[in-house]
Amino acid sequence: MVTSLDWASYPILTFPEVPDIVVDLIDRPTEKPWGAGEPSAAVVSSSISNAVFDATGVRLRSVPFKREKVKAALQSA
Repeated sequence: MVTSLDWASYPILTFPEVPDIVVDLIDRPTEKPWGAGEPSAAVVSSSISNAVFDATGVRLRSVPFKREKVKAALQSA
């Protein structure tokens, strides 16, 4: 059933209310990558690049976004 009719009354969790998250990494280098993590990795770098562009006007066009590469891009702008 609907409990909130607008964003003002929608209950948002605070950090103390967030449940503990347990992550188990399984070392299986010979297995195919399956799961939710792999597809999301493709959009993360694009999102970060767009956020940097919105904040600075500088495009980061290749990953990894290492400190030296980001500094060089910012200085060349």
